[in-house]
Amino acid sequence: MTPICEAVATSSTETSSETEERRFVGPPVTTQVAATITEDGPATYATLTEWAVCLAYEEEDDEPRKYYVAQVVAFPGVVSQGLTETEARANIKEALSLALECMDSPALPTETDYMIPAHAKIIYVSI
Repeated sequence: MTPICEAVATSSTETSSETEERRFVGPPVTTQVAATITEDGPATYATLTEWAVCLAYEEEDDEPRKYYVAQVVAFPGVVSQGLTETEARANIKEALSLALECMDSPALPTETDYMIPAHAKIIYVSI
């Protein structure tokens, strides 16, 4: 499976008409903390981490099927696909979960600069 996002070294926000790509500049990972306060006990806290995912609708010339390809922006090697957007989301969550299990403590970039296909979109998923 070919990665659909590519890292770039510049920080322009222009769209390239020749390659039909556009630039995604932003945080690949967002973290939010939520507190639950009850009357009968101490507050509990939960951390929600959301991962930026490049999601593109692809079709092969020699294949009659069309499918969605998903790639985690923070980890370009974490790629999955599905016949529907829902299936691709579920598959990329599983792939990301397995990748994170293999890493002791992944170094997370705070800002990324990627070129994505013009027909792709950035979604955020949590696991």
